[in-house]
Amino acid sequence: MTPAGTQPDVVGSPSRGIAACAVCGHARNVREFLHLSSCSVDRCDACGFVFLGGTRSAASERVLYEDTDHFDGGYMEKLDIDRIVAEQRESVDEILRRVGGRLADLPADTPILDVGCARGHFLAALAGGVGSRSLVGLDVSSAMVARGRSEFGLDLRAGAVEDADLPKAHFGLITMFDVFEHVADPRATLAKLFASLRPGGFLVLEVPSETTVFRVLARWGFRVTGGRVRGPLEQLYHRAHLSYFTKQSLARLIQSVGGERIAATTKEAHVTRFGLRHFSPSKRVMIRAVCALDRLLGTQAKLLVAFQRRAED
Repeated sequence: MTPAGTQPDVVGSPSRGIAACAVCGHARNVREFLHLSSCSVDRCDACGFVFLGGTRSAASERVLYEDTDHFDGGYMEKLDIDRIVAEQRESVDEILRRVGGRLADLPADTPILDVGCARGHFLAALAGGVGSRSLVGLDVSSAMVARGRSEFGLDLRAGAVEDADLPKAHFGLITMFDVFEHVADPRATLAKLFASLRPGGFLVLEVPSETTVFRVLARWGFRVTGGRVRGPLEQLYHRAHLSYFTKQSLARLIQSVGGERIAATTKEAHVTRFGLRHFSPSKRVMIRAVCALDRLLGTQAKLLVAFQRRAED
Protein backbone atom coordinates (compact mmCIF):
# COMPACT_ATOMS: atom_id res chain seq x y z
CA MET A 1 0.00 0.00 0.00
CA THR A 2 1.17 3.52 -0.80
CA PRO A 3 0.51 6.13 1.89
CA ALA A 4 -1.93 8.88 1.00
CA GLY A 5 -0.35 11.90 -0.65
CA THR A 6 2.60 10.00 -2.15
CA GLN A 7 3.23 8.34 -5.49
CA PRO A 8 4.71 4.87 -6.04
CA ASP A 9 8.01 4.66 -7.84
CA VAL A 10 6.58 2.67 -10.75
CA VAL A 11 3.07 3.29 -11.97
CA GLY A 12 1.06 3.03 -15.16
CA SER A 13 -0.30 6.31 -16.44
CA PRO A 14 -1.72 5.81 -19.94
CA SER A 15 -4.18 8.70 -19.54
CA ARG A 16 -1.41 11.30 -18.97
CA GLY A 17 -0.58 11.54 -22.66
CA ILE A 18 2.59 9.43 -22.69
CA ALA A 19 5.09 10.47 -25.36
CA ALA A 20 6.52 8.03 -27.86
CA CYS A 21 9.85 6.39 -27.05
CA ALA A 22 12.68 8.13 -28.91
CA VAL A 23 14.38 4.76 -29.44
CA CYS A 24 11.44 2.52 -30.41
CA GLY A 25 9.33 5.26 -31.94
CA HIS A 26 6.01 4.32 -30.33
CA ALA A 27 4.24 4.81 -27.00
CA ARG A 28 2.54 1.47 -26.39
CA ASN A 29 5.32 0.15 -24.11
CA VAL A 30 5.94 3.45 -22.30
CA ARG A 31 4.78 3.90 -18.71
CA GLU A 32 5.38 6.46 -16.01
CA PHE A 33 8.43 5.24 -14.11
CA LEU A 34 8.87 7.86 -11.39
CA HIS A 35 6.74 10.72 -10.13
CA LEU A 36 8.80 13.32 -8.27
CA SER A 37 8.00 16.81 -7.08
CA SER A 38 10.11 18.38 -9.83
CA CYS A 39 9.33 16.05 -12.72
CA SER A 40 7.84 12.80 -13.92
CA VAL A 41 9.99 10.18 -15.63
CA ASP A 42 8.84 7.64 -18.23
CA ARG A 43 10.30 4.29 -19.21
CA CYS A 44 9.95 2.13 -22.32
CA ASP A 45 9.57 -1.48 -21.22
CA ALA A 46 10.56 -2.70 -24.69
CA CYS A 47 14.04 -1.15 -24.91
CA GLY A 48 14.76 0.25 -21.43
CA PHE A 49 15.00 3.88 -22.53
CA VAL A 50 14.12 6.26 -19.67
CA PHE A 51 13.20 9.87 -20.33
CA LEU A 52 11.70 12.95 -18.77
CA GLY A 53 7.93 13.11 -19.17
CA GLY A 54 6.12 16.04 -20.73
CA THR A 55 6.77 18.20 -23.76
CA ARG A 56 10.16 19.55 -24.78
CA SER A 57 11.77 21.55 -27.55
CA ALA A 58 15.26 22.46 -28.67
CA ALA A 59 14.40 26.14 -28.23
CA SER A 60 13.39 25.75 -24.58
CA GLU A 61 16.53 23.76 -23.82
CA ARG A 62 18.75 26.33 -25.52
CA VAL A 63 17.42 29.10 -23.29
CA LEU A 64 18.58 27.18 -20.21
CA TYR A 65 22.23 27.13 -21.25
CA GLU A 66 22.98 29.87 -23.77
CA ASP A 67 24.19 32.38 -21.15
CA THR A 68 25.72 29.87 -18.72
CA ASP A 69 29.42 29.53 -17.95
CA HIS A 70 30.05 26.38 -15.91
CA PHE A 71 33.50 27.65 -14.93
CA ASP A 72 32.28 30.86 -13.30
CA GLY A 73 30.32 29.83 -10.25
CA GLY A 74 29.17 26.59 -11.90
CA TYR A 75 29.95 22.99 -11.04
CA MET A 76 33.16 22.93 -13.13
CA GLU A 77 34.67 25.63 -10.92
CA LYS A 78 35.28 23.00 -8.24
CA LEU A 79 37.01 20.49 -10.52
CA ASP A 80 40.48 20.31 -12.05
CA ILE A 81 39.82 20.79 -15.76
CA ASP A 82 43.32 19.63 -16.77
CA ARG A 83 42.80 16.25 -15.08
CA ILE A 84 39.38 15.93 -16.68
CA VAL A 85 40.69 16.70 -20.16
CA ALA A 86 43.56 14.22 -19.75
CA GLU A 87 41.04 11.57 -18.71
CA GLN A 88 38.80 12.42 -21.68
CA ARG A 89 41.68 11.95 -24.12
CA GLU A 90 42.52 8.60 -22.57
CA SER A 91 38.87 7.57 -22.70
CA VAL A 92 38.50 8.53 -26.36
CA ASP A 93 41.63 6.60 -27.29
CA GLU A 94 40.49 3.57 -25.29
CA ILE A 95 37.02 3.39 -26.81
CA LEU A 96 38.27 4.12 -30.34
CA ARG A 97 40.63 1.15 -30.13
CA ARG A 98 37.58 -1.05 -29.53
CA VAL A 99 36.14 0.00 -32.88
CA GLY A 100 39.42 -0.12 -34.78
CA GLY A 101 40.68 3.45 -34.49
CA ARG A 102 43.18 5.61 -32.58
CA LEU A 103 43.61 9.34 -32.24
CA ALA A 104 47.26 9.06 -33.25
CA ASP A 105 46.32 7.21 -36.44
CA LEU A 106 43.98 9.90 -37.75
CA PRO A 107 45.58 11.92 -40.57
CA ALA A 108 46.74 15.35 -39.42
CA ASP A 109 44.11 17.16 -41.49
CA THR A 110 41.18 15.09 -40.20
CA PRO A 111 38.27 17.42 -39.38
CA ILE A 112 37.18 16.93 -35.75
CA LEU A 113 34.04 18.32 -34.13
CA ASP A 114 33.50 18.56 -30.37
CA VAL A 115 29.81 19.11 -29.55
CA GLY A 116 29.34 20.84 -26.21
CA CYS A 117 32.92 22.11 -26.33
CA ALA A 118 32.47 24.63 -23.46
CA ARG A 119 35.63 26.77 -23.54
CA GLY A 120 37.45 24.32 -25.81
CA HIS A 121 39.81 22.66 -23.33
CA PHE A 122 39.48 19.22 -24.95
CA LEU A 123 40.14 20.54 -28.46
CA ALA A 124 43.10 22.54 -27.16
CA ALA A 125 44.55 19.33 -25.73
CA LEU A 126 44.11 17.60 -29.09
CA ALA A 127 45.77 20.48 -30.92
CA GLY A 128 48.77 20.36 -28.61
CA GLY A 129 49.13 16.59 -28.49
CA VAL A 130 48.37 15.21 -31.94
CA GLY A 131 49.35 17.99 -34.30
CA SER A 132 47.55 20.60 -36.34
CA ARG A 133 44.07 19.50 -37.28
CA SER A 134 40.87 21.03 -38.53
CA LEU A 135 39.27 21.38 -35.11
CA VAL A 136 35.78 22.80 -34.61
CA GLY A 137 33.90 23.28 -31.35
CA LEU A 138 30.19 23.88 -30.93
CA ASP A 139 28.47 24.95 -27.72
CA VAL A 140 25.14 26.57 -26.93
CA SER A 141 26.81 28.91 -24.41
CA SER A 142 28.03 32.03 -26.17
CA ALA A 143 29.80 33.07 -22.96
CA MET A 144 32.00 29.97 -22.84
CA VAL A 145 32.65 30.02 -26.57
CA ALA A 146 33.80 33.65 -26.48
CA ARG A 147 36.12 32.94 -23.55
CA GLY A 148 37.56 29.87 -25.28
CA ARG A 149 38.20 31.67 -28.55
CA SER A 150 40.17 34.31 -26.69
CA GLU A 151 42.09 31.80 -24.59
CA PHE A 152 42.91 29.13 -27.17
CA GLY A 153 42.41 30.74 -30.58
CA LEU A 154 40.24 27.82 -31.70
CA ASP A 155 37.33 27.72 -34.13
CA LEU A 156 34.59 27.64 -31.50
CA ARG A 157 31.03 28.38 -32.58
CA ALA A 158 28.05 29.37 -30.47
CA GLY A 159 24.75 27.62 -31.06
CA ALA A 160 22.74 24.49 -30.47
CA VAL A 161 23.61 21.37 -32.43
CA GLU A 162 20.01 21.17 -33.63
CA ASP A 163 20.40 24.57 -35.36
CA ALA A 164 23.96 24.16 -36.62
CA ASP A 165 24.65 24.03 -40.35
CA LEU A 166 26.90 20.96 -40.29
CA PRO A 167 28.56 19.81 -43.53
CA LYS A 168 27.56 16.39 -44.83
CA ALA A 169 30.04 13.48 -44.74
CA HIS A 170 32.82 15.74 -43.45
CA PHE A 171 34.14 14.97 -39.97
CA GLY A 172 36.47 12.07 -39.27
CA LEU A 173 35.71 12.24 -35.54
CA ILE A 174 32.87 13.76 -33.54
CA THR A 175 32.99 13.83 -29.74
CA MET A 176 30.19 14.72 -27.33
CA PHE A 177 30.76 14.65 -23.57
CA ASP A 178 27.78 15.08 -21.21
CA VAL A 179 25.60 16.67 -23.88
CA PHE A 180 23.38 13.99 -25.38
CA GLU A 181 21.26 13.68 -22.23
CA HIS A 182 20.27 17.35 -22.66
CA VAL A 183 18.98 17.32 -26.25
CA ALA A 184 15.24 17.45 -26.85
CA ASP A 185 15.17 14.88 -29.67
CA PRO A 186 18.03 12.37 -29.31
CA ARG A 187 17.15 10.41 -32.47
CA ALA A 188 17.08 13.48 -34.73
CA THR A 189 20.25 14.89 -33.17
CA LEU A 190 22.15 11.63 -33.54
CA ALA A 191 20.97 11.23 -37.14
CA LYS A 192 22.21 14.74 -37.93
CA LEU A 193 25.63 14.06 -36.43
CA PHE A 194 25.83 10.70 -38.21
CA ALA A 195 25.14 12.42 -41.54
CA SER A 196 28.03 14.80 -40.81
CA LEU A 197 30.48 11.92 -40.34
CA ARG A 198 32.58 11.03 -43.36
CA PRO A 199 32.49 7.35 -44.40
CA GLY A 200 34.74 5.49 -41.98
CA GLY A 201 34.45 8.29 -39.40
CA PHE A 202 33.89 7.76 -35.69
CA LEU A 203 31.55 9.27 -33.12
CA VAL A 204 32.30 9.10 -29.39
CA LEU A 205 29.76 10.14 -26.78
CA GLU A 206 29.54 10.05 -23.02
CA VAL A 207 26.29 10.12 -21.04
CA PRO A 208 25.13 9.24 -17.52
CA SER A 209 24.29 5.55 -17.22
CA GLU A 210 20.85 4.45 -16.11
CA THR A 211 22.29 1.16 -14.78
CA THR A 212 24.18 1.95 -11.57
CA VAL A 213 24.15 0.75 -7.96
CA PHE A 214 23.37 4.24 -6.69
CA ARG A 215 20.27 4.50 -8.88
CA VAL A 216 19.05 1.12 -7.66
CA LEU A 217 19.58 2.14 -4.03
CA ALA A 218 17.90 5.51 -4.56
CA ARG A 219 14.81 3.91 -6.11
CA TRP A 220 14.71 1.28 -3.35
CA GLY A 221 14.86 3.95 -0.65
CA PHE A 222 12.06 5.87 -2.34
CA ARG A 223 9.89 2.77 -2.62
CA VAL A 224 10.27 1.37 0.90
CA THR A 225 9.59 4.79 2.49
CA GLY A 226 6.47 5.38 0.42
CA GLY A 227 8.10 8.28 -1.39
CA ARG A 228 9.30 10.16 1.69
CA VAL A 229 13.01 9.65 0.94
CA ARG A 230 13.28 11.28 -2.45
CA GLY A 231 16.40 13.46 -2.17
CA PRO A 232 18.80 10.94 -3.80
CA LEU A 233 16.36 10.35 -6.68
CA GLU A 234 15.95 14.06 -7.26
CA GLN A 235 19.73 14.36 -7.64
CA LEU A 236 19.59 11.74 -10.39
CA TYR A 237 16.34 12.54 -12.19
CA HIS A 238 15.73 16.22 -12.82
CA ARG A 239 14.75 18.85 -15.35
CA ALA A 240 18.24 19.25 -16.84
CA HIS A 241 18.55 15.64 -18.03
CA LEU A 242 15.95 14.65 -20.60
CA SER A 243 17.25 11.16 -21.47
CA TYR A 244 18.64 8.28 -19.39
CA PHE A 245 20.34 5.49 -21.35
CA THR A 246 21.36 1.90 -20.75
CA LYS A 247 23.98 0.28 -22.96
CA GLN A 248 21.20 -1.57 -24.74
CA SER A 249 18.92 1.39 -25.41
CA LEU A 250 21.79 3.57 -26.61
CA ALA A 251 23.11 0.84 -28.91
CA ARG A 252 19.63 0.36 -30.35
CA LEU A 253 19.34 4.09 -31.03
CA ILE A 254 22.76 4.16 -32.72
CA GLN A 255 21.83 1.21 -34.93
CA SER A 256 18.60 2.95 -35.93
CA VAL A 257 20.52 5.84 -37.52
CA GLY A 258 23.04 3.56 -39.27
CA GLY A 259 25.95 3.34 -36.81
CA GLU A 260 28.09 0.19 -36.85
CA ARG A 261 30.89 -1.41 -34.83
CA ILE A 262 29.42 -0.12 -31.59
CA ALA A 263 31.57 -0.36 -28.45
CA ALA A 264 30.49 0.63 -24.96
CA THR A 265 32.05 0.70 -21.51
CA THR A 266 31.41 2.41 -18.18
CA LYS A 267 33.57 4.81 -16.18
CA GLU A 268 33.42 6.77 -12.95
CA ALA A 269 31.87 10.23 -12.98
CA HIS A 270 34.21 13.22 -12.80
CA VAL A 271 32.37 14.65 -9.82
CA THR A 272 33.35 11.66 -7.66
CA ARG A 273 36.68 10.80 -9.31
CA PHE A 274 38.10 14.32 -9.17
CA GLY A 275 35.86 16.15 -6.73
CA LEU A 276 35.51 13.83 -3.75
CA ARG A 277 37.20 16.35 -1.43
CA HIS A 278 34.15 18.60 -1.72
CA PHE A 279 31.92 16.04 0.04
CA SER A 280 31.62 15.55 3.79
CA PRO A 281 33.68 12.69 5.33
CA SER A 282 30.59 10.53 5.85
CA LYS A 283 29.48 11.00 2.25
CA ARG A 284 32.98 10.18 0.99
CA VAL A 285 32.83 6.79 2.68
CA MET A 286 29.47 6.03 1.08
CA ILE A 287 30.57 7.27 -2.34
CA ARG A 288 33.78 5.21 -2.27
CA ALA A 289 31.82 2.09 -1.32
CA VAL A 290 29.21 2.54 -4.05
CA CYS A 291 31.85 3.40 -6.68
CA ALA A 292 33.86 0.31 -5.74
CA LEU A 293 30.79 -1.88 -6.14
CA ASP A 294 29.95 -0.25 -9.48
CA ARG A 295 33.51 -0.91 -10.71
CA LEU A 296 33.20 -4.55 -9.67
CA LEU A 297 29.86 -4.95 -11.45
CA GLY A 298 30.77 -2.84 -14.50
CA THR A 299 27.92 -0.44 -13.77
CA GLN A 300 29.78 2.83 -13.23
CA ALA A 301 28.07 6.21 -13.47
CA LYS A 302 29.03 7.12 -17.04
CA LEU A 303 28.49 5.32 -20.34
CA LEU A 304 31.26 5.82 -22.90
CA VAL A 305 30.24 4.71 -26.39
CA ALA A 306 31.87 4.80 -29.82
CA PHE A 307 30.64 3.75 -33.23
CA GLN A 308 31.65 4.10 -36.85
CA ARG A 309 30.00 5.07 -40.12
CA ARG A 310 30.54 2.34 -42.68
CA ALA A 311 33.54 3.17 -44.84
CA GLU A 312 31.71 2.55 -48.14
CA ASP A 313 28.69 4.74 -47.29
